[in-house]
Amino acid sequence: MLNPSAEQEQEWAEQKLLCFARFCWVNRHRVHMCRDNVQRTWAQIFLKNHGINLDVYAADRIRQGKSKSKVATPESVQRSLWEST
Repeated sequence: MLNPSAEQEQEWAEQKLLCFARFCWVNRHRVHMCRDNVQRTWAQIFLKNHGINLDVYAADRIRQGKSKSKVATPESVQRSLWEST
């Protein structure tokens, strides 16, 4: 697209954030050496780049119904956090 609409740009930004969040979720406990020579986990990198905690982002996605799991309870969020490790 040569001239995407504002709606298309917003959709792409949301998809980009979702893809990065998925990557960070899978690797959230792994340590990465950042450009400023500080070791951070991917969860910390997500927080630094986007200003939102990865766990909060995941819970919001569940609560809004934009994820595979349609029920957002503290137990389901906690369970999903531990099942994927």
